[in-house]
Amino acid sequence: MKYKITIKDLIENSNGKLIQGDENLVFENLCKDTRQLEPGQIYLGFQGERFNRQHSI
Repeated sequence: MKYKITIKDLIENSNGKLIQGDENLVFENLCKDTRQLEPGQIYLGFQGERFNRQHSI
């Protein structure tokens, strides 16, 4: 997925929580697997049966 959005936008639109980092950071890609994380991507942790139990941005 290609996006240009700030962490703050993501938090506000998802009722999320920033654990660490800069809320003004702009990112273009989402990644849900830390083994495939590349520069310019943001990791989103999901809780569920088939996902890690981490919640981080």
